Amino acid sequence: MDSGAPARWPANLSGFSVTTYHEGGTGYAATLDSADGPSNFMTRVEQMPADGVDNLVFFGSINDGRLGYQATYDAAAATYAAAQIKWPDARILVIGPASPKWPVPAEFTTSRDAVRDAASSAGVAFFDPIDARWFEGSPELIGSDGTHPTDAGHAYLAQQMEAVLELQLLG
Repeated sequence: MDSGAPARWPANLSGFSVTTYHEGGTGYAATLDSADGPSNFMTRVEQMPADGVDNLVFFGSINDGRLGYQATYDAAAATYAAAQIKWPDARILVIGPASPKWPVPAEFTTSRDAVRDAASSAGVAFFDPIDARWFEGSPELIGSDGTHPTDAGHAYLAQQMEAVLELQLLG
């Protein structure tokens, strides 16, 4: 629903250099089977380099809501544990799902609750975009699919993310 990578929120951050490891349609428990094998947050932790990770941010995932609380919690907890073992000195921040729909669908809050609880159990910082009301009352920032941000939505998301990153990682 956007014009490509240069318009997406990671490219719009100022003051932060990020490397993204994402794949649409995935999450902690939500797994996409691709030509390279299964893909979810855990497989991406496994694929990332062992060196050079000072800060690690997990963001999402509304894709997990349909799989239920326990599956999402278990997958998120395992992912955070693997990250803590791989990068014991890295600061880890978990940002829950940002709902593009208001009122927020129950499956999105289920995913948020599972991710929040797994982050708490792992002792890592958690930020809640649903509680912060990102995208509420701003349907023009979401594309015609009702889920993905437009270019303007990504610019807005970059502003929101930058504030959270500054507070959580630099504060």
